[in-house]
Amino acid sequence: APTATIQLADEALKAGETTTLTITFSEKVSNFSNADVTVANGSLGTLSSADGIVWSGTFTPSVNLEDATNSITLASTYTDVAGNAGQSADSGNYTVDTKAPTATIQLANEALKAGQSTVLTITFSEKVADFSNADVTVANGSLGTLSSADGGTTWTGTFTPTANLEDVTNVITLANTYTDLAGNTSAVTVANAITSTGTINIWGGSVVLSDTLQSSMPTRAGPQPTISIIGSTSISLASGKTINTDAGNNDVALTTDSLTMSGTVYAGTGAIEIA
Repeated sequence: APTATIQLADEALKAGETTTLTITFSEKVSNFSNADVTVANGSLGTLSSADGIVWSGTFTPSVNLEDATNSITLASTYTDVAGNAGQSADSGNYTVDTKAPTATIQLANEALKAGQSTVLTITFSEKVADFSNADVTVANGSLGTLSSADGGTTWTGTFTPTANLEDVTNVITLANTYTDLAGNTSAVTVANAITSTGTINIWGGSVVLSDTLQSSMPTRAGPQPTISIIGSTSISLASGKTINTDAGNNDVALTTDSLTMSGTVYAGTGAIEIA
């Protein structure tokens, strides 16, 4: 009876990669096609052979997946040229990691005043490599050296705001220059950082909140910033976001996708949160 060996040229596949699958039989076979082959977590292009003994095709791993245990199986439904049924076979193990790492960025304090600093925490969905402060851009401040105590998943550093400044529109951006341990890159991630101790005027218009983190004017001790909503300001939400309001002395009209406000919001007595 004919036998076979199954081999992938690359047994550790990441996003964007394909590899060649080679099935080598002990003799020429007939009644053989892709229908005799089962692949895990991927797809197999049409198998072809120049001699009836060695067959090859392109294996493409499934996207957005992590699985360390996979094999390719050859059924015993083929025969040799004489009609003898073939023996089944399995490939060696191969890994599929086509899932890009993601991250969340959070400042412990999002309303910074003179003399304060706060902790920046970047939490990845998995351990990362090639990551350092060079991958992070901060607005209106400086960031101390980021470090991780869990092997590369959670990273922290001290953010110090720039002195003698008022700016309510600031972000911290994580570039996609880092990778996971398999080498997969990620999309750019952005977090809000609100910095002010004075009066913030929001004139009538439209503000789109599309970040994936909480965006708020938090309550804190000491002098409170005053947010003056002048005219009608519509804040539109990204898909899947909700608004929680506890804003004293404020007229609030809430619809399914926008929040229209007038009057004055005092951060010491209420907050507007996007969750």
